[in-house]
Amino acid sequence: RQLIKLQKLVRQKLTENHMQGDDVIAAFKAFDVNGDGLVSYKEFVSFTTEVLTLHLTKLDLCTLWRMLDLSGDGKVEYSE
Repeated sequence: RQLIKLQKLVRQKLTENHMQGDDVIAAFKAFDVNGDGLVSYKEFVSFTTEVLTLHLTKLDLCTLWRMLDLSGDGKVEYSE
């Protein structure tokens, strides 16, 4: 239930920042600050707090991160 709430909040913020919530490529590129084709946890936190201006708890950030990092390797690739 909390995860669904977090997902909706992120989609809302993406829309507010003129990014389509379903536009995975644009969102991925926005998260990938250094352009290496991977999103690190640090880039994810930076994007969510500075760009989307989401002020989430560490637990909420970790929950969202685990949802994105399917392989569990600490980085998110486009294929994930």
